[in-house]
Amino acid sequence: AARAALDGRRVSGTYGHYTVTRSYQSGDISTNGVGLFIQDAWTVGRNVTLNLGVRTDREEIPSYTPGNAGIKFGFGDKISPRAGFAWDVLGNGNWKVYGSWGIFYDTSKLEMPRGLFGSEHSVTYYYTLDTFNWPSINCAHPPVSGPDCPGTYIEQVDFRHAANASDNFLIDPNLKPIRTREFTLGLDHELGRTISVGVRYARKRFDRTIEDTGVLVPNVGEVYRITNPGEGIGENVLRDFAGCTTCPNQPKPRRNYDGVEFRLRKRLSDNWSLTTTYIFSRLYGNYSGLTSSDENNRNSPSVNRFFDGQYYSFDRNGKPVFGRLQTDRPHIFKVQGNYDLPWGTGVGVYWFIESGTPLQTQMSEKGIPFFAFGRGDLGRTPVLHRTDLLLQHDFRLWGTQRINLGLNIENLFDQDIVTRRATSPYRDSFNVSDQVFFSGTFDPVALATAAPTTYRPNAQFGLPDQYQGRRQMRLNLKWTF
Repeated sequence: AARAALDGRRVSGTYGHYTVTRSYQSGDISTNGVGLFIQDAWTVGRNVTLNLGVRTDREEIPSYTPGNAGIKFGFGDKISPRAGFAWDVLGNGNWKVYGSWGIFYDTSKLEMPRGLFGSEHSVTYYYTLDTFNWPSINCAHPPVSGPDCPGTYIEQVDFRHAANASDNFLIDPNLKPIRTREFTLGLDHELGRTISVGVRYARKRFDRTIEDTGVLVPNVGEVYRITNPGEGIGENVLRDFAGCTTCPNQPKPRRNYDGVEFRLRKRLSDNWSLTTTYIFSRLYGNYSGLTSSDENNRNSPSVNRFFDGQYYSFDRNGKPVFGRLQTDRPHIFKVQGNYDLPWGTGVGVYWFIESGTPLQTQMSEKGIPFFAFGRGDLGRTPVLHRTDLLLQHDFRLWGTQRINLGLNIENLFDQDIVTRRATSPYRDSFNVSDQVFFSGTFDPVALATAAPTTYRPNAQFGLPDQYQGRRQMRLNLKWTF
């Protein structure tokens, strides 16, 4: 395949291109965090209890390169109040109304400073592949200029360009910590001595995150600022780095969750118990959180692809992309029951059924994914359901000693429901200018149709590529003495 170079060229040798990568880690760090909180409960009258509190933290995000600055948040930056209440409506414990509200600040993970503050180093060199005998390729390694390899040199890309270098400091001086807000309200009612019903509403809003936002710079590589996307120096990196005055501003991260849960519970009595729940919910936005469900649950907090080059946040028409997020399951129903047989054998069953997850066409621009037709244009994966079984038996020995033998079977019926499909129609990345990408007239399908050898079709597009986990059985043995 041809190399889509960062300067807009598409370069290929006789047989395409190949890469040589030099990667290593260095540095040693330590960090200290301090948290302070105060909380108290008050009883108002006989039936109402209030829980009020506030928390604050001091956080340091370290640099792996001595002499380069890290990130510090003081106590005044992370003040998080929270409040809750519980109301015994009739004073007899049969009806309870409860709720809570709070602001929560996350603690930044070391994945971001490790990759962009000097610990990880990774430079890839690109050359044309002009011989079919690829095992014969032999590269020397000069200490400064990179490897000396056969073929024509195309470019180098630094995938770990330091964002906190003293001569090119790329951290927003007004950076704010990651923050979310949460509100819940619920009602519980005792139908009898062992049976209760309840309903609970949860509302969660993601206010702000910390992510790497940047561009691909020819002859350098991935150059990322550490910002609150859509704010400060994270407002428009294509305008600031690449001079694209017509490129729209980066949308702020949005992750809105609203869910209502209905619950029926029977506590253990007469040898059996049962819990059933149904959740009706909506998860909407453009940002799934510190773990990227858009990237098959890639766990790279604060350095995922969400805000790279701004392309990820827009469709082919240059419009911001918002929609149902990848883990959105509007309907979830669960049943969990247990029964103790008279001779000491216990049986437990867990069963759930839930909506499939959204699927969307994914293409890439300069190697960065984007959803050309918005979120959810390919529908959803099939409805997912599973049955688990637990069997256990107590064998009584002398005195107080006993042995418990258990068998836990997950996915009892060995179902293989599709949980993901290949959503990329092309094997190659587009490499149009920023102005064209955001012009509103960019038509990737027409471009790929006109050049099928440049943008090769993906034969796996639309086919299943991930399934529900297979049946698993675990045997447990416990000796109590």
